[in-house]
Amino acid sequence: MQKRNKQLTIEHLKKTALTIIKKEGIKELRVNRLEKESGMSKRLVYDYFGSIENLLKIVLKENDPWQPYAILFEKIKLNHKITHGKELATILLKKQLSGLLQDRVMQEINLLALTNQESETLKKLSQGRNELVEKLFSLSTERFENTTIDFPVIFALLTAGINYLILYQNKQEESLFGIDLHDENSFQKLHNSIEQIMSLIYKEANVQQGKPARI
Repeated sequence: MQKRNKQLTIEHLKKTALTIIKKEGIKELRVNRLEKESGMSKRLVYDYFGSIENLLKIVLKENDPWQPYAILFEKIKLNHKITHGKELATILLKKQLSGLLQDRVMQEINLLALTNQESETLKKLSQGRNELVEKLFSLSTERFENTTIDFPVIFALLTAGINYLILYQNKQEESLFGIDLHDENSFQKLHNSIEQIMSLIYKEANVQQGKPARI
């Protein structure tokens, strides 16, 4: 019973921390605030997590949409090896688009990554994502070998573009270049464009390698 109560307390604290982050941002996640919102003693935070920073690290990691792909990559790569990572790259970019648009936690992570380089939690989260992307690039190496296409650069530009597009609209409360992300038609066009760009660069790689353009 004691073990069950402990686990319930841990989950309650994590859920409360996540609620605070979504409503008011990561900077508002403080021990006193968590104590007030959760109705539990702040001593429990130190007993079960060691610090508020450790609690934040756990909450962010558990809610990072890329995390399942990082954990299961060795199994996932078998399904994507035949397409040299094309489908996986497309999935990750679409996940970033839909996740960042809908999830306040992801928005906070991206904003703080740009403005606060001192956070070890954010550094580790960013490092984990970078490691996943490096594994993705390893799947695509053969496809882009001896071509003029720099896949990591293109992937970085798409990732940065998605981040800026969403963060700009959320902060400025206006669309960028007429793209309204809250309009279903515009959102679908972005989804389609990600697929088109991935298809075009993989087809071009085939052409440069003297293979059929069809993937």
